[in-house]
Amino acid sequence: MNNLKKLLTLLLLTPLLAACSNAPADEVVEDLIKAQYEQAHGMLSAAHSQVVMPTLENVSNVKCRSEDGEERYRCIADITQTKDNESETKTVNFLVYKYNDEWALGS
Repeated sequence: MNNLKKLLTLLLLTPLLAACSNAPADEVVEDLIKAQYEQAHGMLSAAHSQVVMPTLENVSNVKCRSEDGEERYRCIADITQTKDNESETKTVNFLVYKYNDEWALGS
């Protein structure tokens, strides 16, 4: 009977604990990464640079954990990019934080 009470308590608390998490949604993190690639492409284009910037193909497996405060998260994601017709996927570690109620990407 005691184990049943523990199980019921855990089942009741799990949704509450998950609701307390203020981590950015995966889609938010993906959009931040896409925006960074677009910004880099725009800067190279404006500078008429001959440097070839990789093209972002996919962002997946986003996982974030709280870091030193409720508005800072250390995240990892698998990022697939293509450069010179060669595709490569790397697991990347980065910071996501809230600034003026907007999510931002850090290093």
